Amino acid sequence: MKNFFYPYLWLVIALLFQVSISPLTVWCPDLLLLAAISFAVFSDTGKGLMFSFLAGFLRGLMSVHTLPVDIVIFPLLAFVSGVISHIFYRHNPVTHIFIAASAIFSLIAAHLTYLNIISGSQMNLGPVFEDSWRTITATILLAPFIFAMVGGQLEGQK
Repeated sequence: MKNFFYPYLWLVIALLFQVSISPLTVWCPDLLLLAAISFAVFSDTGKGLMFSFLAGFLRGLMSVHTLPVDIVIFPLLAFVSGVISHIFYRHNPVTHIFIAASAIFSLIAAHLTYLNIISGSQMNLGPVFEDSWRTITATILLAPFIFAMVGGQLEGQK
């Protein structure tokens, strides 16, 4: 029974780290996104969608303006990550980097599109990517390590 709570403990730790450390440094990865997609890669579809919904809800609470988008996009990204991991070898770090890169770029594009729709502005992706390149880089480079930790924990439970 205690093995059931380990992924959620990882999620709470990622949330606390992101809320407390993220404002202090510009090189902070999106740990909630990495937790959601890594759990989706190494677990079954139902658990991955439930976990990513919770991660999206928690991330949305950090910025209330993007709560509806996070609740929808996180499970969608988790599902796509699970599909990609079934196409490619899920223990390959290159696959982890590819999944993390596609997820972070899709998340930023979804946020920008949503904010453009509700605010009526016409922001472009270029300046947004330019402003957040450190977070994008940190998320992509940290992905193989997070995937290895989560994968080792989840596969050790089986």
